[in-house]
Amino acid sequence: MTRRAGFRCSPFRAAWAHVWTATATLLAALWLVLVAAEACPALHEWLHGGHIPEDDDCAVVLLSEGKVQLAAALVFVPPVAVFMPLVEAAGPVPHEVCAILAAARGPPAAVRLG
Repeated sequence: MTRRAGFRCSPFRAAWAHVWTATATLLAALWLVLVAAEACPALHEWLHGGHIPEDDDCAVVLLSEGKVQLAAALVFVPPVAVFMPLVEAAGPVPHEVCAILAAARGPPAAVRLG
């Protein structure tokens, strides 16, 4: 982790950064082991202790069948109809403000000649 001059990270934040990194590394390693066991029946059998049961519903089988539960996040996006009255109530930008801007600083419609 690179640090900028004059920026000090608190020990608590640095410890949590290491925890998150270790957790992500372990989960990635677990995922790779499951994918490898899916591709290699001998590894899958070794994980079961030498014998794969008939009604096997372990993580390797669930992953190979695509039965993976993903977390979903509920995001609320307010409709545009809520914001449009606020924009219309604010009104257009006064021409005095547009005249202060240089020709290259605003949209072409905002600059009035003459």
